[in-house]
Amino acid sequence: MKKYANAMANLSGGNTGPVDAIGNYCADWGTSASNAATSAAFNTCQDQLTMTLYQVPGCMDAHGWGIQTPLFLAELYDAEINHGEPDVSNMLTKAGQNANIPKSTTPLSQADESKLLHAFLTVRVGILAADPTWAQAVDRVAVYEKERLAGNFDLSQPVTTDAHASTYWPSMNLMSSGYSVCTLTPNACAIQVTGDPNCTM
Repeated sequence: MKKYANAMANLSGGNTGPVDAIGNYCADWGTSASNAATSAAFNTCQDQLTMTLYQVPGCMDAHGWGIQTPLFLAELYDAEINHGEPDVSNMLTKAGQNANIPKSTTPLSQADESKLLHAFLTVRVGILAADPTWAQAVDRVAVYEKERLAGNFDLSQPVTTDAHASTYWPSMNLMSSGYSVCTLTPNACAIQVTGDPNCTM
């Protein structure tokens, strides 16, 4: 994967041409992840980058707002992957203003955390819908709203990815994402995935 480093660092405006000219990035990614000679180092590197770029910033944002529930933490992780910092931090600030919840490291009550999560999801849906690149990704946010309304804050209940943002924000004229539908069921320390096989690809 090293051969792609310079081209990846200089990508601009969604043009993948410089990367495509080097080779088949997706195929090389798959080979690096599954080849016995490279898989251990490759997957360790992926785990480290995931922790550094997404999990740690998401946890820091959560701590700064007194957010504790697995549902909100999962949403922050997803938002970090999608938007990155400082955008997620800015979205939380806007959500706090909209929900009239001040930033504080004092743990939020579940009622206030639910209120802040709804405000955060609403801000995020608006941002995605306004960006042509992400307008069809709004349903990834709807799953969290569905679970919030169901009270699945600890994510102990199965999650089915069949939610549509247009159901929860009908006045926003949102697109359908057409995502695959599957159910994620907690099973001890693992998650069982059933439904469309594309969910695990």
